[in-house]
Amino acid sequence: MNVYDAHGDIWYDILQHSLKGERDIFRKYQLPKFQKGGVFGGTFVMWVDPPYDEDPKKRIKQIEAAVKQELIDAADILNIVKRFSDFQKGTDKEKSMY
Repeated sequence: MNVYDAHGDIWYDILQHSLKGERDIFRKYQLPKFQKGGVFGGTFVMWVDPPYDEDPKKRIKQIEAAVKQELIDAADILNIVKRFSDFQKGTDKEKSMY
């Protein structure tokens, strides 16, 4: 069975690990869980957690920087979907649609 995660806090996890100097985080921590659970794709959200909500713009910039690096590190397994053809590309190449 294929599962689509409609609301994942993956970017939060990526940020936490990147702040510790880690890279290629999705592959190390999330991908095994997704594979085990039959999750083939998801919608990942950015949210500003307390106490960082006092300066949300700064926190979003931190998240964005971590996400951009992760998309480079995991380009072979992450496929950003903006339109249906991107979704098809991901499934055709057996990439995850995250």
